[in-house]
Amino acid sequence: MSQFQIEAIEGILKGENVILSTHTGNGKTLVADYAINDCFQKGLKVVYTAPIKALSNQKYNEFIREYGEENVGLVTGDRVINEDANILVVTTEVLRNMIHEDHERVKEIKYIILDEIHYINNEDRGTVWEEVIIFKHEGTKIIGLSATIPNIQDFSDWISSIHQEKVRKVYYPERIVKQKHYYFDKKLKKALYKDVIKNYLSIKNSSNGGIYKNFHIDFIEYAVESGILPVLCFVFSRKQCEEKAIELSSKLNLLDDDEKQSIEELVEDYEKEFTDLEKSSSWDKLKSAIKNGVGFHHAGLLPIIKQFMEDLFDMKLCKVLYATETFAVGINYPVKTVFFDSLRKYDGRSFRNLYGSEYLQMAGRAGRRGIDTFGLVFTLVDYKSVEYGDFLNVENLKAEPVKSQFNLSYNVVLNLVRRYKDEEIKTFFNKSFANYQYKAQMKEIARKIKVLDKKYKGPNHGEYLEGCPVKDIDRCPIFFSKNKKKLEVYQSMLTRNRIGPKDKVFIEKKAARLKEKLAKKPVKCSRNKKRSCYKKYEEIDKQKSSLARRKQQLSRLKNDQPQMRFQKDYERKLSLLKSFNYLDEGNKLLPRGKVCSQIHIQELLVTELLFSGFFHDNSDDVINGVLAGIVCEDHNLANMGRFYSFSFDNNQIYSIIEKINKLEIAHGLEASTNFAGNICGAIEAWSSGKDFFEIVKETGIPEGDFVNLCRRVSDLLRQIKGACVDDMVLKKKINNCLSKIDRGVVVLGL
Repeated sequence: MSQFQIEAIEGILKGENVILSTHTGNGKTLVADYAINDCFQKGLKVVYTAPIKALSNQKYNEFIREYGEENVGLVTGDRVINEDANILVVTTEVLRNMIHEDHERVKEIKYIILDEIHYINNEDRGTVWEEVIIFKHEGTKIIGLSATIPNIQDFSDWISSIHQEKVRKVYYPERIVKQKHYYFDKKLKKALYKDVIKNYLSIKNSSNGGIYKNFHIDFIEYAVESGILPVLCFVFSRKQCEEKAIELSSKLNLLDDDEKQSIEELVEDYEKEFTDLEKSSSWDKLKSAIKNGVGFHHAGLLPIIKQFMEDLFDMKLCKVLYATETFAVGINYPVKTVFFDSLRKYDGRSFRNLYGSEYLQMAGRAGRRGIDTFGLVFTLVDYKSVEYGDFLNVENLKAEPVKSQFNLSYNVVLNLVRRYKDEEIKTFFNKSFANYQYKAQMKEIARKIKVLDKKYKGPNHGEYLEGCPVKDIDRCPIFFSKNKKKLEVYQSMLTRNRIGPKDKVFIEKKAARLKEKLAKKPVKCSRNKKRSCYKKYEEIDKQKSSLARRKQQLSRLKNDQPQMRFQKDYERKLSLLKSFNYLDEGNKLLPRGKVCSQIHIQELLVTELLFSGFFHDNSDDVINGVLAGIVCEDHNLANMGRFYSFSFDNNQIYSIIEKINKLEIAHGLEASTNFAGNICGAIEAWSSGKDFFEIVKETGIPEGDFVNLCRRVSDLLRQIKGACVDDMVLKKKINNCLSKIDRGVVVLGL
């Protein structure tokens, strides 16, 4: 057992919260396993959370093998199994909902294990992790695991400060299995960053251009020759994942006869188990690639196909796997070599270089403990498409500090009002990680200002510069000359009259101050004296500018305190909820508010639809179609659904959205409600019994995305069912909707 593992377990034994940050593959899981086994032996409740359902399912299967099916439960958006078990595996969103809605139940939890806790940094979902940490019961301890929390001290101190509890920080930045990071160039082979930059500049400066292209197959051929398989290739395009895998498989065979035979048998057995697989276009492509030891994996594949691919990779029958970055989250499949086809990705907004934390999370798969002396990480060099600044120094990339993404949904506002008094709610805003980071930043800036003030504002420059005869810095010949040049620039700007009235006033004031300074005669200094103190003068000037910037920064921060920002947001949302009759004037939840407090996806829209009679008045298929439009966040995906017309007039939905958005704007809030109407017809078709593979073929919607969309609809249906406990007619209807969505391929592999 490694020292960092011993330290973390000691913290658990002493009843402390534990935050452990160490590289992928070092053995973080052992700490979680210890806590789970401890609870199992003592009959206590432990909750393990994961950021993605695939990881939740994987951990659930692991735990039932270890502790028995009767002792382990699973609750995700689309599965509920043995939810009262002492060992409970959930997604983080499910745990957040439990904490808000079932306060008595969460008191029983001894440990919350937050795997991949750095997800608190996720712009879209990070608030969920923060809410779990802030609102956890005081008797429950947090065990947070991550490979990428460089500011672990701040993070741990924050948790300690908001709960007044001991938090053991365990940070082990070394890798058990060391790594070597290279660029790959078919001429240079293993190239360091400095070699690639040198070659790039040489190529760009050559008279004939000299640019040559490197291909992924060049690297795989090198990997085969060098004996560094298996290789996990990260490609940031689903289409490219498949195309590259098929291209490589057509040119190289990476399997021996026995391995080929094993794959043929596994494929045959899998097709017998899942008879619909033969209808999948992705399955056909995968079969053609995997017969030579090459595979692909991405979120657009059916879950059962992804699982098959993961099993083959784990069995060492897939020698080269092309995958998108989702493969790097949580699921533990270490390899000898990781390969990046590029270090640029599209993040839904624009193309950008990978963040250090993203690179390290994926690269962390390289190096198998107990097998490899070191792991290898390569990045393909692309001289043609990238510029000088796009080459990252991969040998020295660092993870970015985690930051708060806390925000207040209407659901959170209602649950706060339901459970806490006004003064208690204000303290919760003070407990946010954003507020903690704000205070720390203010303190650090104030400290730097104090140091700069003391050093450069206290003594005059003559005392600071030993032996300098000038007692007034404005009479220093160096600064006199600089001020003269500045005045000439300002006078030129004023003479040309190319500036606006406000800028003109500002520049006139600056010019007047310079004239006052230049009215003083400069002191004569010898050339040697000027030369000797010039650098020190520059330092004074630089530090004075730094002092001014720090003061401006401090001033800006004082006007942007997170606690006050959250308080304003809370008050505005509270006012809106009252105007919508979700709360009375005494902040007591009205019927609409009670329903909304249990909905976690576009809660205002769903609640308004419920109270408009929509769910009572329409068919199961129409309900499923409309809910798909509510949960679908990818409008490109939604537009693919236009092939199918929708039997319902969505204008009713849009009129409710318009009403909500107008009211939000009137309350000083951003309009937050959206609806992807184009997808409704495709989900209605599925709900009415149409064949899954016909729908995805006719629309072009990726199979895995369609399954994921159906499962999100299923999740929302369960939320609605839970919110309408007294309406038996609606509960029965929701059950019918669920049976029409949760069928066939959609539930395969659950």
